[in-house]
Amino acid sequence: MPAYLRQEQVPDSRSAPDIMHDELRFALLGPVRAWRRGIEVDLGSPQQRAVWLALLLEGGRPVTVHHLVDAVWGNTPPVGAVSTVRTYVSRLRKALEPERTVGRPPQLVLSVAGGYVLRTAGTSVVDMAEFETRVSEAMLLKRAGELQAAAGRLRTALDAWQGTPLAGIPGPLAEAERGRLAERRVSVHEARVELDLRLGCHDDVVPELAALCSQHPLRERLHALLMLALYRCGRQAEALATYHAARRLLVEELGVEPGAELRDMYQRLLAADPALMHTSRAHETGGEVSAPGLVSGRTPARAVGQVLTPTADRVGRPAMDVPVSGPAPAITEPWREDHPFPETASKSTATADRHFSAGLSVRPRQLPADLSVFTGRVAELARATSLVPGPHEPSAVITIHGMAGVGKTAFAVRLAHTVAHHFPEGQLYMDLRSFGPVGTAVEPSAAIRAFLIALDIAPEQIPPYAEAQAALYRSALANRRLLIVLDNARDSDHVRSLLPGTPGCMVVVTSRNQLMGLVAAHGAQPIALDVLDDGDADRLIINRVGTARTSTEPEAVRDIVEACARWPLALAIVAARAATHPAFPLSTIAAELHDARGSLDAFESSDPTMDVRAVFSWSYQVLPCASAQLFRLLALHPGCSISLQSAASLAGLPHREVQPLLAELTRAHLITECEHRRYVFHDLLHNYAAELSEAMDSAEVRPAALLRLFDHYMHTAYNAAVLLTPNVREIFLPPPAEGSFPLHFDDTSDASAWLDREREIILAVIELADAENSKTHSSRLAQILIGSTPWAFMRGWMASPGRLIRKMDRHAT
Repeated sequence: MPAYLRQEQVPDSRSAPDIMHDELRFALLGPVRAWRRGIEVDLGSPQQRAVWLALLLEGGRPVTVHHLVDAVWGNTPPVGAVSTVRTYVSRLRKALEPERTVGRPPQLVLSVAGGYVLRTAGTSVVDMAEFETRVSEAMLLKRAGELQAAAGRLRTALDAWQGTPLAGIPGPLAEAERGRLAERRVSVHEARVELDLRLGCHDDVVPELAALCSQHPLRERLHALLMLALYRCGRQAEALATYHAARRLLVEELGVEPGAELRDMYQRLLAADPALMHTSRAHETGGEVSAPGLVSGRTPARAVGQVLTPTADRVGRPAMDVPVSGPAPAITEPWREDHPFPETASKSTATADRHFSAGLSVRPRQLPADLSVFTGRVAELARATSLVPGPHEPSAVITIHGMAGVGKTAFAVRLAHTVAHHFPEGQLYMDLRSFGPVGTAVEPSAAIRAFLIALDIAPEQIPPYAEAQAALYRSALANRRLLIVLDNARDSDHVRSLLPGTPGCMVVVTSRNQLMGLVAAHGAQPIALDVLDDGDADRLIINRVGTARTSTEPEAVRDIVEACARWPLALAIVAARAATHPAFPLSTIAAELHDARGSLDAFESSDPTMDVRAVFSWSYQVLPCASAQLFRLLALHPGCSISLQSAASLAGLPHREVQPLLAELTRAHLITECEHRRYVFHDLLHNYAAELSEAMDSAEVRPAALLRLFDHYMHTAYNAAVLLTPNVREIFLPPPAEGSFPLHFDDTSDASAWLDREREIILAVIELADAENSKTHSSRLAQILIGSTPWAFMRGWMASPGRLIRKMDRHAT
């Protein structure tokens, strides 16, 4: 058990705790505070507190500096973020160990390889420990039948909260912990209200429940409790209106009907079920009452293999009898009933049994509508349709991967409609929302639950644990021939539990990532989608705008296709603009695109799913800091392709460190590996990266990266040229900048091959260096190439060596 959640010596007061002489105490459930020997300690700036929080949450485990940077700034760290984090750690050490003398090693925050570790001995989070202690006591009292005392303990537990948890601490880690802690709080609050209802305090809890429903409108159990409280107060019409308001919200916001608990409460209210009325005062005896959702002394079933602990193992995780692997869902609270309405449990079980004995007769048809103007992808569709398995063949998995906006969803939907007749027992579809405006992906357990409901499994029969849900899902698919479309997946692990375990099914997965894990472990067949070819791009415009306009302006159509770089999303945006403005000549739209070249302004939209910047941002925002910065810096490169070595110099990182970052960008389809260790940008992604670099990389970062890049090409060109034309040795070069990694060559063959491959890029680097007022680089590079002119002429670099000489001579003088 981590020391910061120890439960001994927890103070009853919410003032500064009574601390043992050497112990540190922290408070998280409100403004963050710290005490040492009873004296409050200033933890510093909000960002410094965020560093402290990251160390505290991983108490006893090493935390890398890069993890701390991510915890504070996410994907947008400032220049020198690593140094800033080290400064924050130094200040925290001084604040928490003020008597430590110079030269004496720290005792609390220790340095380890690549980061730091917080020693948890002698530290605790007092308000969290008090909260969890009172909740645990409430559980024991409730099991003993002391309901009134249990409710009192829960009130005391909730009193430990002093506002928004972790108030004032910025960063993605703090935000995530705030969400977990808030979920924990509302679960305990909900449980306390349930106990009050059992005690007959329905008049008292109505205003409280109404406020909770307003704050948490998607928590169906709160609505059910409010309906029960209103009904017991004789306010039946308001109780029924509460159901209709909750149902309308669920349908409009999520597209789903209320779950079984809420529906059952509604039906019982309509039937005036006498069991709903409170008939006894249980607070003295602990006797059972008929309120739904509550029984005495029974704990929920545990998932196989899960370890339970009586105390929380880190901040924000539940104490008591709940799995330590994550926050407790509502159904796993120890005061909850396995069946929300005990009177209907046996009936629900019998219903589920009938479903299985009938072979799950429901046949879901969940595919979205096919796109009437779908264009191209003939070869890819032919290959995908050929992969449909026979009824007794192993289930097929197809992964559709590609860049943002390349048309993966449209392709998957067209494919699904094309092969749907092979799967008469149903087609399931789920948008997993890994990349999109919502910002929160659908977790596998939520997707499984939705699929089980679609397959006519009663919600109350779905177990609360992921492993059991997955097992039930596989059982439901057994002996059925289903098509399953999993759109917008995050990675391979996101969909593994959704794969069927029986033959005859087909799964289509789309993702911006390559999903190599599915290919390697499950034999998935990958289909990569790129931009459209010229003919299909033309047809996309024609299909959406109409032949009447496109036939009279074929040149404008070609100009639009070129400006959009054959990117389906960009083409669709421009085509929509043309279709909604039929009076605009296509040539006018093409001219606007030409004027906006190098910018994404022409592809803006009020709909985030149709805005190129927004669509790109969903891939960029999930990148780790180092990969995100490399993506931005790559836009500074002037060539049509980028080698591993030049990327390393741009980033100022050794080859072995930059290669995994390039691989990550490649897997995310933000760049493409066109040859071994050579990468290209799509034009619009290049524009996006350039915009990000201009906005986010400081005036120090960009020039330093360009200096390393210029030095890379200047020194590499020199190292190649001296092997081919020794007189180049007379050219003096300053040493390369730190973090620049010029190549060296063993023989003339390698040197000649490099110059051949990089010649156009070298000329572009000369032009860029001149534009950036780096005359040393532009002139020296030009001199190197002029010195190599005889060799260049023999290699056929240009039809006229004189033109090459004049171009380079302009920079050499």
